Amino acid sequence: MVIGAGSGSTGGGIKWIRIGIMVKSVWWEIKSFLLPQRAVISRKVHHIKTINADDNLLKLTGLFVFVYLMVYIISSIIVMFYYHNVSQVLFEVASAVSNVGLTSSLITSTSPVIVKLTFIADMWIGRLEIWPVLLLLAIGVSNILRR
Repeated sequence: MVIGAGSGSTGGGIKWIRIGIMVKSVWWEIKSFLLPQRAVISRKVHHIKTINADDNLLKLTGLFVFVYLMVYIISSIIVMFYYHNVSQVLFEVASAVSNVGLTSSLITSTSPVIVKLTFIADMWIGRLEIWPVLLLLAIGVSNILRR
């Protein structure tokens, strides 16, 4: 659920293109350690068209994966305060953040409000993806700080 959606799909989670970029960036770094400093390493990713993977793309991809995993971990910790079945909690949170829609019936209408709000936030962040949510939060915080 966390990894599996295609880059053109509406599924949430870490898209396959991001996983490909992350794996290839590890390979490019290994090559840069093994080859002489003046060696030119071709950093291209082919998805529909060939993309030159510059440092900015690698940084944004790594940051996306990091923030996604942080949302997953923090949400899991919040829910584990109320439910102690770790495997069910991890499954439910992964389903919520990835917008898969699967459930193990852990969350019900009688669940605590904080758990419901956590899952609402997870589903919202997963559906919109992380960048629009971070942009919205940054604009909101900057407006508050300006006052």
